[in-house]
Amino acid sequence: MKYLLFILLLVCMCEISYALSTNFDFSLKSYLVDNEHEVQVEFGYSLTGYKESDFSVRPIVENGSVEIYNDENSSWVTSSGLFSSFPSLKKTMSVRFKGFVVEKSVLSFQIYNLKSGESYLTPKKSVWSKKVYEKYDEKVNASLESVLGAKDEEPEVIETSQGAVVIEKKPPNFENVFKFVDAIPINYFFYFGIGVFVWSVIFGFKFLKIGKRNGYG
Repeated sequence: MKYLLFILLLVCMCEISYALSTNFDFSLKSYLVDNEHEVQVEFGYSLTGYKESDFSVRPIVENGSVEIYNDENSSWVTSSGLFSSFPSLKKTMSVRFKGFVVEKSVLSFQIYNLKSGESYLTPKKSVWSKKVYEKYDEKVNASLESVLGAKDEEPEVIETSQGAVVIEKKPPNFENVFKFVDAIPINYFFYFGIGVFVWSVIFGFKFLKIGKRNGYG
């Protein structure tokens, strides 16, 4: 009984082989895809003793669902369909994603040998949706705001006790004062100096007389 169970287990394990080094690979025309839009797939393989019609292709995706186009009956087949409905292997095929509402997903293909019953998995490859641009725009805008100071600082204001008047606190502007001084002719400064000197002499003489009168001189 033990030997019978062992043989059955061995047959089940050998029926589907997921080889670590696969003979099948693929590439997408674009790894940035739109929801429900067709994407071209290029397959790479080398067949020995088999024809392309001996293999069928099933797409596998981690998020949402994916369909592959079967040109033999002009229909789209979902990844959950039967192997009998999947198209035969070709160098160029088409897939489309449905329900792809996340930023990133992973795509791979299962190649099924219709004669031997063996199954192979291609390498997994990442695909992105247009949603990846949403966070990219947010990061760019935040970066610009921090570097260029896109957000203007509000002016400092002083409110009165009654809250009726709001006055902006601004630094003094001496530019008009300098312009006024520069516009005065230099002769005026000469006459002004003489006037100050004469006024000082008269003012000092007057206080000297008052001091003598009061007995300080």
